[in-house]
Amino acid sequence: MASNINKLVLDEADRLLEMGFWTDVQRIIGMLPVKRQTLMFSATFPGLLESKAKELLISPALIEVKKTEDTKPAINETLYLVNKGSKTKALIDQISRHNWRQVLVFIGAKDNADALCKKLNKAGLHAAALHGNKDQAERETTLEQFKQQKVNVLIATDLLARGIHVEQLPVVINFELPSNAETYVHRIGRTARAGQKGIAVSLVCHGETEYLTAIRKVTQRELALQELDGFPVTDKPSTGESKRAPRDKQANRRTNKKKSIKQFQGKAKRS
Repeated sequence: MASNINKLVLDEADRLLEMGFWTDVQRIIGMLPVKRQTLMFSATFPGLLESKAKELLISPALIEVKKTEDTKPAINETLYLVNKGSKTKALIDQISRHNWRQVLVFIGAKDNADALCKKLNKAGLHAAALHGNKDQAERETTLEQFKQQKVNVLIATDLLARGIHVEQLPVVINFELPSNAETYVHRIGRTARAGQKGIAVSLVCHGETEYLTAIRKVTQRELALQELDGFPVTDKPSTGESKRAPRDKQANRRTNKKKSIKQFQGKAKRS
């Protein structure tokens, strides 16, 4: 019974807020006793979360974990500029070329994770997807198979990846850059843990350059984009201008000048 509950624990509170689950959190809180202990855990504490916390917590004690030394030397970060439509082939190429046996791939959406997983398996890689649509038993089985390298490529969304800990994970790949700059830091932090070294590769298209700018600002690192051998970039950066051809615009203007329905009718065909 809800009336017997005296403790509420909110883990990964920043992600709950970012992923749009805060309404559900409030609904749950509304069913709990007012007199209770509430504990909130979060890797980051942005301003919006701080204001939400003040609504939930009464005179809370704030405990902060001391930041560890910069792990930059332990993680070899490489960012490739590729066409958006070439990302899957580029991912397969990187994994195959380097013969990586254990790779954690980050992607934004659950549906995209499943679609990418199918493509990688079709290419001969042993891949599995980990996201919120999987039940707990399936998640645990998939993660254990990845740890034992029975699954070589694990494709995960950010919400599930926060709890992943794999000893000596060698490679993390960002198939898509996260919209939240701090999430990038958490992602690549899955490798190079406990004094180990690791590799972080990001496949970046022109549409993600704003995300990259924010990531550079947060990390205070150059994170230069490189060309990827065999994958020439033909996509052009968006200028924000209309892509409609000038001739089409003229046709539109002529159409707007027509004053009666008869003018839209072509000449009658002779039988």
